[in-house]
Formats: sequence, structure tokens, C-alpha cells
Amino acid sequence: MSDLLGGKLDNSEIKKEIGKSSFSTGYKPSSQLINDTLEQLWFHDFYNSFISDEVYLSYLLSYLNQIKPRKFDRYEFYKYFFDQIEKKLSARKILQQIALTFEKLQSDAIPPEEYNSLLQQVNAPTDTFSASWMDTCHLGKVKKRDEKKLFIWEHHTLTEFLVAEYLLEGEDVLGEFQKLAILKQEGITAFKPSWSGVLRFLIESKKGLEVSAWLISFLEKHPDDLDDNLAELLVYELANQTSKIKKRVFNLVYNSYFEKVTWIPVRARVRLSKFVDKQSYKRLKTDIKVWANKTETFVRRGNVVSIIEGILKDKNKIVDATEKKFWLTKLVEFANNPNDDGNGVLQRHSLGALAQFEDESIISKVSQKCFEETRDSLVRNEFIQFCIDTNPNSKEAIDYFVKDISSIYSRHGLYRITTQEAIEYLLSKIAEDTSFLREFLDKESVFDKDGSDRRLLKNIKKRINTKVIQLLKKIIFTVLRITDYYHEGQSSLLRQIIQLINEHDPRYLFEILTDIKSEKDEQKIDRLFWDSRDLLALLLTKDNVKEYFDFLKDFPDRTKRDTQFVVYSAKRLNGEIGEATYQEAVKLKLVEKVDERSSKKYFEKQERQRKQKVYTNFLHQLEPEPGKFQTGVFEYFIQNKEEIQKQWKKKDKQKLLKLAVKVCLQKINPRQFRVTLANKGEGNNQFTWSTPASYYGDLLNAVKELAPEEIKKHRQNIIDFIPYEFDTSATLDFIEQVNDTDLAWVNQVMSDQNDHRRYLIPQTYIYLVGEYAKRRCKLDTVKPILKSFITDPDIRDYTRRSALENLAHFIDSSDKVTKKFLKDIFTKSSDQELVEIANGLLITVYEDEKAINWRFEKLKKPLEFNREDVEGQAHSVGAVEEELMRMSSAKPLMDLRDEKYLPKFLDLLDYSFKFTEKKDNKKYWEYVNYLWRTVTEFVDKLKEKGSFIPLMELENWVEEHSQYENINWFEARIKEIKRNYLNLVHPFDKLVDGVEELNKIGVPAASIAYFLFKAQLVESRLRDLILGINYFLEKANNKLPIYRKLNHENKKRLKNSTLSQLCDELNCYQSQLVEKLKNKLSQFSTERNKFNHELYNQNKDIRDLSEEAKKYTKFAEESLDLIHSVWEEILTIR
Repeated sequence: MSDLLGGKLDNSEIKKEIGKSSFSTGYKPSSQLINDTLEQLWFHDFYNSFISDEVYLSYLLSYLNQIKPRKFDRYEFYKYFFDQIEKKLSARKILQQIALTFEKLQSDAIPPEEYNSLLQQVNAPTDTFSASWMDTCHLGKVKKRDEKKLFIWEHHTLTEFLVAEYLLEGEDVLGEFQKLAILKQEGITAFKPSWSGVLRFLIESKKGLEVSAWLISFLEKHPDDLDDNLAELLVYELANQTSKIKKRVFNLVYNSYFEKVTWIPVRARVRLSKFVDKQSYKRLKTDIKVWANKTETFVRRGNVVSIIEGILKDKNKIVDATEKKFWLTKLVEFANNPNDDGNGVLQRHSLGALAQFEDESIISKVSQKCFEETRDSLVRNEFIQFCIDTNPNSKEAIDYFVKDISSIYSRHGLYRITTQEAIEYLLSKIAEDTSFLREFLDKESVFDKDGSDRRLLKNIKKRINTKVIQLLKKIIFTVLRITDYYHEGQSSLLRQIIQLINEHDPRYLFEILTDIKSEKDEQKIDRLFWDSRDLLALLLTKDNVKEYFDFLKDFPDRTKRDTQFVVYSAKRLNGEIGEATYQEAVKLKLVEKVDERSSKKYFEKQERQRKQKVYTNFLHQLEPEPGKFQTGVFEYFIQNKEEIQKQWKKKDKQKLLKLAVKVCLQKINPRQFRVTLANKGEGNNQFTWSTPASYYGDLLNAVKELAPEEIKKHRQNIIDFIPYEFDTSATLDFIEQVNDTDLAWVNQVMSDQNDHRRYLIPQTYIYLVGEYAKRRCKLDTVKPILKSFITDPDIRDYTRRSALENLAHFIDSSDKVTKKFLKDIFTKSSDQELVEIANGLLITVYEDEKAINWRFEKLKKPLEFNREDVEGQAHSVGAVEEELMRMSSAKPLMDLRDEKYLPKFLDLLDYSFKFTEKKDNKKYWEYVNYLWRTVTEFVDKLKEKGSFIPLMELENWVEEHSQYENINWFEARIKEIKRNYLNLVHPFDKLVDGVEELNKIGVPAASIAYFLFKAQLVESRLRDLILGINYFLEKANNKLPIYRKLNHENKKRLKNSTLSQLCDELNCYQSQLVEKLKNKLSQFSTERNKFNHELYNQNKDIRDLSEEAKKYTKFAEESLDLIHSVWEEILTIR
């Protein structure tokens, strides 16, 4: 089981399980089928393969046994899986409906109560599909995620398959799939990335050709929708299609990344080679030329090289001997001179392709630039991998494995060394290399397993001879003399080497002892002997144990005292041989016999005494003398409660309970506690307080353990303890909610600057009121106290800042008094951190223009930081690096939720590209990325508004600034944001989706309700359209000498307009499509008003109204289609 996979099986373990399975039908899967199975289930599920769970693996084994496939079919396997669980058609359809709901929500989890409601909606039988039934069938279960109790599907592919199956059972697979997976909004037609899992199952089904053809056509029409996920899916699933389809796929994928100037994703780039024909190969050779700028050149070359790697790997005849020679020259050139400003990807891709030549002479041609001179760890790792793939037995490769042993790549390179000459060369290379041996042995605990270090030892054993034995001895002697390495005896590798040597040289024990004795310093002899005692123990036998003791007679007295420990270690470490050695030594009276039973009894006795002492101490603290107790008893009880509760008698428990509740809790009043500080400005550095205050918190925890019902009776006292509380978790655990009345006395204390209790631990008060505000407690009286903390010079700086940060929970934009308070801090305070916090609140709460402008200007102060200077080094994080990582200064701006600020963020982008053009731009790249993240985070958060306009505006900016050399990296980030926009399910989207179900019911009232909603949807979409027209027309004019500014008041007016008013507003615009929409809306508005009149006057039979509703619904849908068409026309304004 792999720790990395959370206790699940990794691929090697799965492969082993399949290989060793005995199939009752006599079926024997080929290694190719096993590999294909693993790859298909691993693809797009890295580290989360469906069969990494042993339950699902058992289903796979059953599938293989019964179906006996020649080729693995993922779709058929999932169908088989569900057939074993529920084959009944009606029940399967319910399961599909449940899965469809989750896929529409784009989530694998919902609260249990929502899941139960869902079962009612789909009319699920009471005895099946419940959470417990799903758990029994290993489909899903109720468990905690992020502290929330949820019903969660066991694997995302379960719902994806069920929805694919549901669609395939319908009459119009592609039509229904497009309704689910294609978004049409504000002129955008886009594929929702979250549906790619369902899409994959559809491609793998019997209708895969039809689905694939649709997907290719859709992406050719909407190439911007081709993201990394779809690119990988296309080249993974369609490699065995016709040459015509393969050509279209190649052009689609290759051209997309060519135009975007971004890297083809890892799972697509090498496989894309399978789609190359003579024409596309000719283009690949052309595309490695020098392009308009440096970035275009190295990115396009890198993509070509990765495809060439695949061609070379497949030994495609399109590359003959002449072509191979051409590519060898080019690849070496690209590896050595990528001209990429340190990007490194072209170098890595070139090394990957060069490895396909398997020519060790290439190693020396690229080693200087790709290893010796580079500081890029990824390039160095790729170079080591290139050495492994080229020839791990070559001396050049071994030299680099040894030199770079701290890299996991180099360690794995050692495992690939197999020839006699190479093994001997390696051992001679490392025999006296203490830095290598120390590094190798330090990481041994991670790699001491089959396939890793044990594989290296296995390879050495296969090549064992006299020379190898001598070299292994040399290694042992070197390790023993590494002065700062103390784990020789614990090393599994060294133990095995010792035993391997001993098999071929039974006198090796005495050779080591002779070597140790050769030291002149007695202290060094003693250290060497002690450090090697566990290794020596493995060499002891019953036949040489007497000689061992005789040999040591000439050793220093200090060393001789430790002689017997080696025998005891032999008994502990070396199995039967060690036991026989020990028995012989006892027989010869060389060591004393150890009574294991008595030593075990002694240990058990010590443990009993320790536990008894815990309980005795507790009783003493509970009542050291009649009528008294030690105040630490409650803390002691909490710390040792498990041991105490095992031993105590009923009377002891009652005594503690009485002490805690009747003697203490019922009589102690926190309001009477007194506190005296030595210096108010130093807080709790030095203070005295009432004794009960010191143990009151422990007392509460003890009562909670003993009699939790008592806690509720003392609610006010617990709240009143806040001024003295150092552990805030107690109050939050005991008190769910508070109000101003509850806090009245505490607020009085915390307001009084003459009361030392205010200054004891004000941080507790600040933290707790903030936490209760998050729990939606209304606390109006807290605000003046927090303000008083902020201006009090006797409150510590960090506490004042915390008070200002928490003030945010208690103010809103209507609080003008606090706004002035914040402005005073912002403009007058000498504490720069307070200024920053106040400015942030002015932005996030009040959207204060001056504060916003100040923050934007602050972000324009360049931050210099070159990550290469600290890469791979332990270092303390400075203020600049911390800001670049945490983005604290940028956060208030990123949290603005209004697109009217977008121009300011676009101005930041303009500013950022000034630094990409600088010659010394490396030291500014982190800062540039910081500004880009500021902009993209802002736009990303605007997705919650439900409009694509901010995203389209960002895309428009990129188009207008395409001359910037590094714009491609920013464009790639925009693709990620678009994916987030497309994947977000708004509450309104859920409503629209839910209403669609009305259309399927067939009841007159449902048809009427469906039309009324559709009519409202037309109104909503029309409002968005008019806002969009205004926005893009105004943006289009802003390049003129005089232009009209964006009118945000107009937006508010339109928000409350009726359908008729919106139709009047549409009359302000002119185009053929707009005219067509006006006519349709005029007809629709008239019929809608007429229908509403008839409906509410109740003059018609409901069945007649239902038929009219169906007719008018078509008008609504036609109007919505026209609105989308006008949106598409608007987008051309960009």
C-alpha cells in the first residue's frame, strides 16, 4: 500500500495482483492488456486510479475472468461493474438520475439531507439507493470533508459513466449532451470542462465515432475551447482512427498551441506523434525556424521537439537515417543553446528526444550546458534521465549519477547499472567518496525497498567476484570512518553488504577488527568498535565467537568492556545463527545469560509503578490534607485522565466532581478576580492575579469531562472569564452564540483604561468577538472597544493591528463615523502596518476611491527577487518574498467585486509588461507574475456575478497587446479563468435547470408554469443583452478623442425595468439582427400579456391555457436564440 495514495495500491502493486491471480476460466491476460488497463484507468486520474482501491480491483479481476477480453475496454468494464450491483433497468435508470443530478451540480458531494430529498424527487424505492445501500455497494458514503458531513461518491468516474449510459439510452445522444455540456451565454458558445469525464465515456462507447466527429467539428468551429484536458483526450482516444480524422486532430491540437504560443500538455505532446503524416512532418521541420520573437521561437521549437521524440520512440519510418542525422544535429544545438532566457523547457524536451538515439557519445556533447553550467534543477534532472535512457552502464552516465546523488533521478540511475564492468566502475568510484556515501545512506530509509536500493544490491550480487568483494570491503571501512555518521548499525544496505562479503570471506570479522585495531588513538578505536557493533554482530557465529573474544584481549580496556554487547546484538539481529552464537557464548561463560522473562517482568513492574504513581499523585492533589486541595488537580486530571479513570474508585470520582462543581464552579465568580500588572504597556509579561483565575480554565475542562450538563448552568460565568482566558478554544467550545447582553460586564472591563484586566490578554477578547461575528452573532457594543484598543498606546502593536483587522466584522458602508476613524489612521498614523490595514478596510468596506488609488500606486513599486538565487537552498523568507507568496498588499484590491474597477487592473497589466522587456528581467519575473495574479484573481472572483463581460474584456486586452513577447504566458492563465467561469454553477443556473424538468411532466399546470418561467428568463436575458450592448459600444468609442464614459447609473435603472421598458430601450439600437429580435419580442410581449390576463381572469379551461402556454413557449425559445445571436454580433465589436 502506498502512503502517497492514502493506503491504496499503486500501479506496480495492481500489476502484481493481476499477474498473480489465478483465473478459474483459464484466462491469462497478456502483459500488453495489463499495461493498457493500467494506463486507461490512470489517464486523467493520476494517483487516483479507480482500481487502486482493492474493492474495485476485485471487480476488475472478476471482469477479466468472465469476459476474457483481448483488449481492455474501459466503458465495458464500468458497465460490467454496475451490472453486478444493479442490472434491473428501472433501478438502473434511478441510479442514472441520481448521478445526473450530481454531474449537473458539478460536485461529488451534497449534505445527507439533500441526498435524501433527491431520492424522493427521483422516486427511489425506500429499500435501495439510501446512503447505507450506496455504502454497502461501494458507490458512496456519508463522511466528513472539511469538517462538513456529506454524502460523497467513492469515485468521480462512477457518476460520469452512469450519465454517459443514460445519454446513450436516449434517442438523441449528442443533442442531450450538448444541452448539458455546452454553454450559450452572452454570445459565448463553450464546452464546460467539467463534462469531459462524461465525454470520455461517450467516446469509448459504441457511438464513439459519432461523438468524436461532433467533438472535432465543434472544436474546429470554436478552437478557443480546446484546453489541455480536451487536447489530451483527443490524442489519447483517437489514435486508432482513420487517417482523415487523425489529420484533423493533429491540425486542431498543433495549430491551437502554435497560435497560443504555449506548451502542448505532457499527455498530448508525445502521443501527437501518432497523428503525423508526411505533410505535417514537413511543417514540423519548417516550424523550428527563428520566429518574430524569442518566446515564439523556443516555445514552438519545444513543441516540435516533443513530437519528434514520439516519432523517434515509435521508430516511425517517416524519419530515415538522413532525417535522424538532421535531428541529432538540431537537438544537440537546442540542448546547448536554447536561447530561452533560462526557461529550460526546450532543453528538457531536446534531452528527451536525444535519449531515443541511445548513443552514449551524445552525453559529453550536452553535459556542460545541461548539467555543469545550469542552475535549473529540472534541466539537470532531465539530463540524468537522458543518461539513464541512453546507457546507464556507461562511465559518463555513472560519473553524473555519483556527482548528483542528492537527486532521486541519479539514485534511480544507479539501479539501472547491471554489467560487470559498470558495477566494478561504480564501486571503485564511490569506495572512498565520503560525501556520496553519507548522502546515499542518509536517504536510505526512504529507498530501502524492492525496486529501489535492494535492486542495486541484487545487481551487485549477480556480478560478485574477488574485485567486487574488495571494493565492498573498502566501502565498509570508509563508512566506519565517517566521523559525523552514527547509523552504521541501522543501515539495512550495510548489513546486507556485510553478510554478502561474509558469504565469500568467512574471516571478514577479523579483518574488520584488525582494521579497527590499526588505529593509534584508543578513543578512536573505542568509537569505531562501538559504532560497528551491530555490523560485527552479523559476522559472529558459534564457530568463531571464542576466537572473537580471544582476538579482543589485546584491545584497549575501554573497548573490551563492550565486547559482550556484540553477542547480545547477534542474538537480537541474526535469527537462528545469532541465537546459536549467544548460546555458545553462554556455554563458554563468555557472556552472562539474560533472563528474558525477568527483564520483561521488570519492565512491566516499572510500567505498573509509573501508572500507580500517576494515580497516587492525583489523589494527593485531590486532598493533600483533610478539607483542602491543590489548585493544579484539574490540570493534572485533564492531562492524565485516561490513566486516572482506569484506576479510580467511585468515591474518588465523586470527590473530584463535588470539588469541581460544588466547591469551585458554583462558588467562583470571575467578576471578582483581581489582576495587577507590573506595567500596562508590557501586558502579561509580569502580573499577579486571584488564585482561582489561574485554574478556572482547567476547572471548566474538568467539569466538561465529568458532568457536561453542569457547564450550561454557568454560561454567564464562562463568558465573564474572557478577560483572563489564555486558551480561547474553551469559550468557543462551551458557548455557541453570544449577544451584547451576555458581554455587558466583559465590555465594561475591556472599556476601562484604569482596569488592569483590560490589558492582561486583550487578544483573547479581540479574537473571540471576531469568531462570534463569523457565527453571525449581532454584537453592536463591540465596535467602540475595538476602536479604543487601536488608539491606546498601552496596547501592544500587534494587538492593535489585530483589533483593526477584526473591526471589519462590525462595520459596513453606512458607518460614516468609522470611515472617518479609518481615514485618520490612514493619513496620520506612524505605524505603517496600521496604515495598510486601515487602507484595506477603506477599500473592502467603503470602496473609497482615494484608498483604492493609493493601493494601486503601492503595487506599482517594483519588488526585486530572483528565485534562482535561493532555489534548492534553505533560507529565511524575507519581506519581499513573503509578499510575493501571500499577496497581502494586493488582497484588498482582489476582493473588490465590481467590474467598474477593471480598467485600473488593466492599467496594472500595461505597467507589468514594462518589466518583461528589461534586459535584467529575471529579477522582476516574480514581481510581474505577482501583478498578473493580482489581475487574474480579481477577474476570477467576478465570475460570481454571472457575467462573462470581465473575462471577455481581459481577452480583448490580450488581443490588443499581442505585441508583448511574453503575452502567451498570461494568455494561458486566462484560459484557466475561463475554465473556472464555465465550471461555476450559479444559483440561477440551478433554477433554470430545475425548471426544465417541468417541461417533461406533461401536466397542464406544469406547462403553464414552464412558460411563465421562460417568459421571465427572456426578460432577464434581454436585460443582460442591453447592458452588454452599452458596455461594448462605450468601450469601442473610448479610443476616440472624445468618448462617453461608462454609465453605472444606467445599469441600476435597467435592473428594475419591465419587459416592455426593455423592449423600448432596445429601440435605441439598430442592426438587422436587432430588428429581427425587436419584431420577435414585440410579438412575444403581446402574447405574454394576453396570456397573463386570461390566466388571472380564469376565463379559460386549464387545458386550453396549457396548449397556449406550449405555443408561446416556442416564442420564448425563439427570442432566447435571437438574443444569443445578437450577443455574437456584439462580440465582433471587440
